[in-house]
Amino acid sequence: MTEKPYGSGSEQEEKRLAREHRKRKKAEDALLESKQRYDRIADSIPGVIYDYVCWPDGKSRFIYMSSGCREIFEYDAQQITADTGLLWRMVHPDDLERLKSEDREANRTGNRLQSEVRIIVPSGRLKWIQLISLPIGQMADSRIIWSGVILDITDRKRAEEEKELLDTHLRQAQKMEALGRMAGSVAHHFNNELSVVQGNLELALEGLDRDPGIKKYLFEAMKAARRSARLGSQMLTYIGQNTGRKKAVDLSDFCRLHIHEILDGLPDEVCLDEQLQARGTVVHANTDDLVRVVACLVENSLEAMEDGPGALRVLAESAGAADTVQMRMFPAGWDFACRY
Repeated sequence: MTEKPYGSGSEQEEKRLAREHRKRKKAEDALLESKQRYDRIADSIPGVIYDYVCWPDGKSRFIYMSSGCREIFEYDAQQITADTGLLWRMVHPDDLERLKSEDREANRTGNRLQSEVRIIVPSGRLKWIQLISLPIGQMADSRIIWSGVILDITDRKRAEEEKELLDTHLRQAQKMEALGRMAGSVAHHFNNELSVVQGNLELALEGLDRDPGIKKYLFEAMKAARRSARLGSQMLTYIGQNTGRKKAVDLSDFCRLHIHEILDGLPDEVCLDEQLQARGTVVHANTDDLVRVVACLVENSLEAMEDGPGALRVLAESAGAADTVQMRMFPAGWDFACRY
């Protein structure tokens, strides 16, 4: 009697299929676990991890993107993998051609791609991103698979721009400080030399009472020396080195005392019309500064006459806040209630 093999042929086939199914299921579970582990790692890394495929004809597509793309690009990974053009359309127009050129060169040579470009996300914000990508293999149909990372470097770029701006301001401040020291030194030496000139002119004037012609020339030289001294003082004021003290000054008395000195060389066709109150407004100011202010006002008035005859009216009176034009205030927004 011949012994039959254990189980029928159909039973053996079922067992084989069951074993293959278990093996396939185990492989699928392992693959899923591996993918989930990869996704967890990718999602925990700052920025975006991606896989990118390029065809020989220039077409390209993202085949994987980690979830960090939502934070950077304001799009979900599925939206970008479905339409790679979304990212290209976000690239700033001034950076687009450069990125395309770098991308073509990297695909041609197979070298690492690293680029920094600006993007404009759907909300309208401008961001800086850094792309770093390496080829990981070439398929049989000549497709090239790239893997890379995209980082948001907006804060770093902003910090670099702020540092560059601060460095520029620092260099300018250092230049201004050096110029200020130089100007201060020149002005001090200028004033010292003028003091010698003025002192000698005063001594010469005292000894030339008998010769009015020479005395006139010396007097003109004295006036020029005084004007030069005021210029030197103005230079020191401009660079903040004038230590002149402020005091109470009656503007009417001040004008009566200094107006003829300020008006040295007034053209013959211009007459002076003084309308000064017996007791004028009192201000707290530096006398030298007031001389420069009045001299500028006089100069502006003479220029407005266009070299023709006219009257230069000098008056000092008070004006209320309502009588002034805010556009002409300096500094802008100055408050009359302020006290200095």
